[in-house]
Amino acid sequence: MAEVEGSSQLYYYPYYLHNLQFILYARAMQGRLVETKKAAQQMTAAAKEMAATMPEMAEVFQLFVTMSELRLYRWDELLAVARPKTENPLTMAMWHYARALALAAKGRAGEAQTQQAEFEKLAKTLDRNMPWDTNKLGDVMDMASAALSARLETSPAAAIAKWRHAVAHQDALMYDEPPAWYYPLRESLGAAMLLSGDASGAETVFREGLRRSPNNGRMLFGLLESLKAQGKAEAVSWVQREFETAWKGADVELRLKDL
Repeated sequence: MAEVEGSSQLYYYPYYLHNLQFILYARAMQGRLVETKKAAQQMTAAAKEMAATMPEMAEVFQLFVTMSELRLYRWDELLAVARPKTENPLTMAMWHYARALALAAKGRAGEAQTQQAEFEKLAKTLDRNMPWDTNKLGDVMDMASAALSARLETSPAAAIAKWRHAVAHQDALMYDEPPAWYYPLRESLGAAMLLSGDASGAETVFREGLRRSPNNGRMLFGLLESLKAQGKAEAVSWVQREFETAWKGADVELRLKDL
């Protein structure tokens, strides 16, 4: 019986974790902090169950919890996470990555750059051909590196070219469910353009983002702000209603600088 149960965990348990991954991604996408935390707790507990038999896979699923916290801008919580007790370079790389984003968001640019350097050093040691669901880890890490470089730029205007580069990397990834990365990077490109004064260009980016990611509350928020900046009152009225519907039940306040 024990052998059967062990076999069941080996073959079926990852599918259960994958289902939890869908819930975690969806709740974070909807901006529902409380429900995202609940899903994260479920995934953490489930991953712990498989750690003894498949430790590397368990650590990968735990990374999705970290990504959900990034998605919801939980900077203090991310900085409170202790250094992982592991030799897994991917786990360590993403720990540094999360800290870099959190420190940048809190205005601690020098410390963020130090964490970025640690991430880049570890990323170079990873097996680029390792599967990341339907993609290769190397391609995902290239995109992550480009996004981090854009996020750490000195101003939104200076970051635009780098965000375009990161978006191009993301567009080149293979389709996957949930997506290979924890959010669509066009949100950040559009926000950088709008914060730099290019409301028309930002509108175009957000509309394309919504074509690819329908009913995305953050994209709708960015589109709404870009329309307001251009004084497009009629369009504002329509998009306002769409945003309120998409963001219903969310407990995360959106700000352009966080996108």
